[in-house]
Amino acid sequence: MTSTKYTLQGLAPRIKHGLVGFIGALALIVGSQGLANTLQDISYATATDGSVRIVLHLAEPATGAQTFTTDDPPRIAIDLPDTANNIADRRIVVGSGATSAISAVEAGGRTRVVVDLFDRTTHKAYADGSTYVIDIAPIATGTVATTTPGLAADPAKRVAGVNAAISIVDFRRTPTGAAQIRLQLTRENALVDLNTDGQRVNIDLQDVDVPEALRQKLDVTDFATPAQSIETTQNAKGSRVAVAVSGAFETMAYQTGGEYVLEISPKADAISAGDGSVSVGQSLDKGYTGKPVTFNFQDIPVRTVLNLIGDEAKMNVVVADTVSGNVTLRLINVPWDQV
Repeated sequence: MTSTKYTLQGLAPRIKHGLVGFIGALALIVGSQGLANTLQDISYATATDGSVRIVLHLAEPATGAQTFTTDDPPRIAIDLPDTANNIADRRIVVGSGATSAISAVEAGGRTRVVVDLFDRTTHKAYADGSTYVIDIAPIATGTVATTTPGLAADPAKRVAGVNAAISIVDFRRTPTGAAQIRLQLTRENALVDLNTDGQRVNIDLQDVDVPEALRQKLDVTDFATPAQSIETTQNAKGSRVAVAVSGAFETMAYQTGGEYVLEISPKADAISAGDGSVSVGQSLDKGYTGKPVTFNFQDIPVRTVLNLIGDEAKMNVVVADTVSGNVTLRLINVPWDQV
């Protein structure tokens, strides 16, 4: 019988390197297990009209997902909190309609999916089980607005009393000459889509009814704002408030609880003087210089909104422990410092 002796001196480097590799692998495992969800795949489908449907496939439902957009450069960003990124491709090229590419990156315990665009678009984002869907449609400049699919069905088939309803349509003129349309709803956090078609601004409210008394067209030209008329109608999917606008304008909208507010302001080169006349070449200095951003949040924590603004502004934001509560917010092309 022979015996073999092993010396620790020769094994020490191997043990050291093996231990480092084991610790690194263990750290990766612990880090992945610390996140509640995983982005497993990204798929997309294109249509002949240039629209694109992007589907984020997750291991679990996308709880707390948030969407915001920027105009320069045009992008749609989706933040998936407490989610690991398992996408191998760093950049998925789409190249259809207004959609350029999709990328995903994980940082700080969340995964951010960024959709790069060739131009401004309209989009809808929603969770569907363990998937998160982003429907993107290009804005056709100078064309007549087409009916949203499904809106042409018979409104008589709707079940009265089940949906939320518009209770008040209110119009006001602000001190700066802007038109302010305020909608009071019978239910909080209704799904609202704001879109612009030429000289018309449309507020589409999903599953929101309009009483017969409010189905009318209001002439507001005498108030000397960009708004000329406000027409409230019922359709198959809900209701629409269409605002006819004159001249160059910009919009800002927000939604809180059961109230939706749209503000249509004249641009800097066409500011109302307050007496019905229009002064060309004047500027409206509101003191805001930040890059215009668009935020669309549905019932998310205020702290999260402040963190997103800090990310967009590339500045540090410190939020006190006393800041709490949720907010539903929709802001269109608003300077980030004003937000």
